[in-house]
Amino acid sequence: MTAYRWHLVDPIPFKRSLKAELEHRGWTYHADGTVKSAFGERTDLMSSVAFWYQEGIAQDQPSAPYGAARLPHGNARQIEVETALAGCRADGGRVSVLPELFWSKDVLFFAAEGPGAKLEVPFEVTEDGDYELFTEVAQAADYGIYTVLLDGQPPQPPQLEHEPGADVRPPTQFDGYALETYVGLAHPVGWVRLAKGGTP
Repeated sequence: MTAYRWHLVDPIPFKRSLKAELEHRGWTYHADGTVKSAFGERTDLMSSVAFWYQEGIAQDQPSAPYGAARLPHGNARQIEVETALAGCRADGGRVSVLPELFWSKDVLFFAAEGPGAKLEVPFEVTEDGDYELFTEVAQAADYGIYTVLLDGQPPQPPQLEHEPGADVRPPTQFDGYALETYVGLAHPVGWVRLAKGGTP
């Protein structure tokens, strides 16, 4: 869920600093869907961003990063799988790199020979924790349908308290068909708990 709060008619003036806090309480539920509390501590995963207007230009701030370097979160990490071709393993097809396929973007390309073909792409997990995984994928008129697995299994999210059915998501299946070639769709793999080390 995404929410906005605009302070147009009730601005909050400040000169040196401004602190805002998120209340992490609300409706909580038992595993069977019954209400536990109307104001209990919740386990939601939250993030926020704030914009403000000021006079002049802030001279003591660094320039904003450009393009792909502008990650959505300060602790986000991008893995360029097209540079990991040597570690990939193809079963029922061939894997290669298509250089500058779309707007100077290199793409790891898997030419599958039919249903059931698979490609394993290893990556390194630097520390234990809960992660939100996305894959930036390509689409084209002759691309197929694939399912994302993590260590050979469908990604399993950590158990979070939620309203019944609130985080029911479709299977991690992606249809690569598009009328024209396009690279850049961020396809969600899911919230997963990963241990430090390598994983395919």
